[in-house]
Amino acid sequence: MKKYAAIMLPGTNDLIKYFVELVKPEAKKVLFIGAALAETAIELVEKFAIEPTLITNNEEELAMMRLSLGGSAIRIIYMEYQSIDLPENEFDFVIAQVSLNHTKRRQYYKEIAKVLKPEGEFFLGEIVQKKSLDPI
Repeated sequence: MKKYAAIMLPGTNDLIKYFVELVKPEAKKVLFIGAALAETAIELVEKFAIEPTLITNNEEELAMMRLSLGGSAIRIIYMEYQSIDLPENEFDFVIAQVSLNHTKRRQYYKEIAKVLKPEGEFFLGEIVQKKSLDPI
């Protein structure tokens, strides 16, 4: 498989580490929410026999991902995060990064719960401010 140069967002390596530690052999279907997870999806596809789906709500990112990931096992779909049009109870894992701030949070969580299997697991990574900024 072609290797891609990547700059991982802060926390992405930890997210991969926790996924690797928690992945169950029978877990096959993984939903990645957010274009920032394209490189993570590639890495996990190389390590595990998963069926990955990646959704993004940005048309420009969608086009870029389709160009760079063409021919990979990753299914890439344009979709709004607060209206996930995928089958219920479909995914063993949902991994989201830098996607929560673009949505209505309550609806976002309802949609994730809808597509996640009852015994499935949800990983969420977001960029947060750890300390207050200096006044301007």
